[in-house]
Amino acid sequence: AAVPAVVESKTDTRQDNTYTANQSPDNINAGKVTLSEAVRAAQEQVEKDMITRTLENTQWNRRQAAKILDLGYKTLLIKIKNYGLQN
Repeated sequence: AAVPAVVESKTDTRQDNTYTANQSPDNINAGKVTLSEAVRAAQEQVEKDMITRTLENTQWNRRQAAKILDLGYKTLLIKIKNYGLQN
């Protein structure tokens, strides 16, 4: 079976350094997302995942998790609250 072409032309359809949802298969929202917004969102997701895994691996010992993540204890507490993480 033939694989459909993802890119039909080499013309850059971006007008203002943004991509629309149909230009990026990983983007599930219908709006436009700038590269810096996409990078920030990806960074936050990686950070949240790392914090979650570290907390799970330390049985939610926040002081130990902060040390492993090289974060201040108060900074970790703020991030836990901001990400809505719960034990």
